[in-house]
Amino acid sequence: MWVAAGVYRPTKNGDRRASFHLKQELALYGGFAGSETSRDERDWAANQTVLSGDLGSPLGAGGNSYHVVTGARGAVLDGFIVTAGNADGEGFYSHGGGMINYNACSPLVSNCVFAGNQALEGGAMYNYNLSSPTVTDCEFRDNQAEKGGALVNRVGASPTVQDCRFVHNRVEWRGGAMLIDYGSGPKLSGCTFEQNQSHGHGGGVFLESVAAQLGIIGTHFEGCVFRGNSATLRGGAIACTDAGNPTITGCLFERNEAGKGGGAISNDYSVTATVRDCRFAENSGGDGAADIDTDPTSAVVA
Repeated sequence: MWVAAGVYRPTKNGDRRASFHLKQELALYGGFAGSETSRDERDWAANQTVLSGDLGSPLGAGGNSYHVVTGARGAVLDGFIVTAGNADGEGFYSHGGGMINYNACSPLVSNCVFAGNQALEGGAMYNYNLSSPTVTDCEFRDNQAEKGGALVNRVGASPTVQDCRFVHNRVEWRGGAMLIDYGSGPKLSGCTFEQNQSHGHGGGVFLESVAAQLGIIGTHFEGCVFRGNSATLRGGAIACTDAGNPTITGCLFERNEAGKGGGAISNDYSVTATVRDCRFAENSGGDGAADIDTDPTSAVVA
């Protein structure tokens, strides 16, 4: 299905529970002016197709949709801007302001921008319970949450994230751009994490509790760039705790900072991080290590 440029909202009646519910195996493509005869002719940068959670409430953001988009198995979302979601409710409605993927729901999301969304967890996207979308060539910017400013991956949710940018996302506690826990093991390649911020741990990414019983080996970062991220406590770029065991290969860590140690990477509570062929430059760790800070129960395999 081709969608023309414009601003689209999930409802006109102000119901915050309203969302754009994707359909299984249905592909949506945005970025059309209306005169194209081939999908290759579209220009999603020039012809912006916006899915907005701004319902025009007098409460401002407090009246926005909890989830702008709800994913579906096998669906495709390509060439859209997703904005103004606000998952500030309880339970289900506190997760994934921009998009929520629940219960083995694994859509393909490409060429999209997630901007200006917020939630208690997963400001832009929340992947839960074996939901493992493929996310390519997307930008996540200016999203915020208490945990996982842009993305949260939880309970075996192991997305493939490729060639994406995470910029200016922020959290109050963990994972300025991304939080990974409860048996999740995403694979990230060619991604850029820049100027994300956590008032707690993990300015870029926070990992914990990768559960072996779920068959998850761990999170993989390959060819990623972490630049100018910051954490008030530990792990300016990446913070790992409680058996969150990442493999980090061919990545650049530059000008990241943490107040309590691990300007680039912090490992504690039985973490084994594998770090290969990475470059570290101008990171700062406050009262701890500037590049990699590891407590006695953890290890780094180079």
